[in-house]
Amino acid sequence: MMPPLGPGKLWWRDDDAVADTPALRRLLALASQHQVPLTLAVVPGKLQPCLPSLIKAHPHVEVVLHGWRHENHALSGKSEYPAERPATDVAREMRDGLECLQEAFGSQCLPVLTPPWNKIANEHLQTVFDSGVRAISTIGHHDGPHFYPVQLDLLQWRPPPPRFKGLEICQKALSTFINNHSYTGVLS
Repeated sequence: MMPPLGPGKLWWRDDDAVADTPALRRLLALASQHQVPLTLAVVPGKLQPCLPSLIKAHPHVEVVLHGWRHENHALSGKSEYPAERPATDVAREMRDGLECLQEAFGSQCLPVLTPPWNKIANEHLQTVFDSGVRAISTIGHHDGPHFYPVQLDLLQWRPPPPRFKGLEICQKALSTFINNHSYTGVLS
């Protein structure tokens, strides 16, 4: 279940999971220690056999769809689901991705899409929902009951490589969001 929306609620989303790694194990330990709901956005087309058993050992973790292979198909910018992609391709990837994650993670898998690079063309939203996805999570605000945005990304992406924004900056932003939003989603 995605986080209940309400004042002071905090939930944590981590993207790009495909394998059991030391970094993922640290993340799982932190989420468990601090009892923060954790949602892992998993790339089904790159899923390694070692990940499901690790996640099943952490029943408080939920898994959502992170595209199909996290591949850029945009003519400009980055998006796995730009307007120029055929709707039939998008529908197939949604169905195949959900099926893959449901088989691998069982009840821990939620029918939620976190599009790679947090971008999906509006033209594909109905196709995505018609393919079995029930909600979408991106960075920023979207109106409607089917969107679960994250407000705070803990990483500075440019210039490469990605790095932590810093404790003071994140604490200040987190405090602002918690005090001014119905809930706060954090991305790592």
